[in-house]
Amino acid sequence: MKNITITLNFIDKNKLRTDVAELFHNETVYLGSVGYSFREYYKDRFIFGFGRTEDIPLGKQAVYTAGISNVDGIKRFYSGIKLSYAKTHSSLGYLYSSIETGGYLHNKDVEQGVVGLQILYFTNLIPVGRWQIRQFWLNRFTLGYNRKPGEQLNINEGQGLRVFASDRIGGTQKLVSNYELNFFTPYTPLGFRIVPVVFVDFALIGTKDNPFYNSRFYQGYGLGVRLKNEHLVFRTFQLSLHYYPGAKDFGTKEFKYFHTEHSYYSFPGFEIGAPYTLGF
Repeated sequence: MKNITITLNFIDKNKLRTDVAELFHNETVYLGSVGYSFREYYKDRFIFGFGRTEDIPLGKQAVYTAGISNVDGIKRFYSGIKLSYAKTHSSLGYLYSSIETGGYLHNKDVEQGVVGLQILYFTNLIPVGRWQIRQFWLNRFTLGYNRKPGEQLNINEGQGLRVFASDRIGGTQKLVSNYELNFFTPYTPLGFRIVPVVFVDFALIGTKDNPFYNSRFYQGYGLGVRLKNEHLVFRTFQLSLHYYPGAKDFGTKEFKYFHTEHSYYSFPGFEIGAPYTLGF
């Protein structure tokens, strides 16, 4: 399916800021975007489901967004672009990649700029006896440029190390890698389908003066089990134990127990929605 889309958006909002210089301001944003997308699907099993057939989106997308931001009478021109692509290979598996950048032009300089890169890969299903395994690997890089005071990235939970949380770690550039290994078993005790899970997370975070590649090496490891029972209200849930070496240095626990009903990964689609300014 091929689409060429033109969209418009109007945002009028009040923002409460955390920096001392500007505690409160009004912002009005007029945005428009034009984009091209091509999307198709292929079918597979044992990805997020427990054997049911799943539709996996493939395709490519290019979207350009532009507009005017008015913050307390200060007007700035916003410009952003996103390029994304996904394909599958019969012997290698699935690969999604995207690059997105955006920022405001003011007084011939770029303000609150950001560049984001993302690569999601998972293998084909690998049979091991009566079991089957699949590996997932998500890599993300974010770089901020000329950000305002108080605007910082973190490596908490979905932004970095899953389940980890600390307000002592921040920066304007980061590299995050999340790996997961799923074991699909043939066993169904008491009607439960069982998927043991192993995961490893790494992160580097820094600033312009202290780049991310000089950062401390943040890491997390975990074991878990994903369960599904068609007879329960919550059909799918996951229990896991996480270990973060050195986490006490940042005011949080080294060991954490967690439960969730959702997978850490998801398939990016190729729909073109309302235009937006790229967050940080």
